[in-house]
Amino acid sequence: TGNVFEAPIGQYAHPNSNVPGLLNIGTSITGGYVYRGSLIPDLVGTYIFGDWTSSFSNPSGTLLALEPDGPNFDLSILDIESGNPLDFFVPAFGEDESGEIYVAGKTTLAPSAGDPLSGGPTGSIYRLALALPLAPLPAVRLEPVVEASFPSPVAITNAGDGSGRLFVVDQRGKIHIIDSAGQLVTPPFLDLSARLVAERPGFDERGLLSAAFHPDYTNNGKFYVYYSAPSPKAPGTENAPVDHQSVVAEYTVSGDANVADADSERILLTFDQPQFNHDG
Repeated sequence: TGNVFEAPIGQYAHPNSNVPGLLNIGTSITGGYVYRGSLIPDLVGTYIFGDWTSSFSNPSGTLLALEPDGPNFDLSILDIESGNPLDFFVPAFGEDESGEIYVAGKTTLAPSAGDPLSGGPTGSIYRLALALPLAPLPAVRLEPVVEASFPSPVAITNAGDGSGRLFVVDQRGKIHIIDSAGQLVTPPFLDLSARLVAERPGFDERGLLSAAFHPDYTNNGKFYVYYSAPSPKAPGTENAPVDHQSVVAEYTVSGDANVADADSERILLTFDQPQFNHDG
């Protein structure tokens, strides 16, 4: 149309890639982070991301690396000590205050029933650490971060407040804290499960989907969430059916640094969603 075409810095096909070394590895890219930590020096400046799975019937996710090479980028499968593809789906990546990268692994498609501490957990959190310093990229080890697991982890983040805590967002409506000692803090930081749209049986991409902390969270205690709420409109009353409503809301922490004020919600944005999936 006359616009300048901006070529991608890396690409491979779904589901049957014909790029050498990137054959048949995936179905859906999971975005990650540029590595800025200190545990794996050779990865500094490399974009680490993943692919959800190579088969929806079997968990077989892949971790990938996009490494700067002069004006270009080299795309490759990350060398994992335990092997690639992995024995889990890859729903999310995260970053701590030191720039270390974390990955969530999930063994089933559907969110699991039950509380993370009492049955049905399927998701684990791992930290990327150095296994072997190899060229051109090192082999990476996946270190479990906490003994507890989660029904459906979809985001991992930090508050930028110097506490060293990780915040794990679970699709079923809770934000959990893993403290700097690798212990799961109870109760959850925030529980929005009662505000979510009713869960579909089987696969569902709705729920509590993400969280972000204000840059000045240390002083103002503000953070933001994105979740799927029941629609106030009856289906079919608009030009298109309404499945649910997406909500972006602001919350504040309570007097306890490990507990949010659930009554502090300030809704910033809502919009109707026509279907139950692709809401990320």
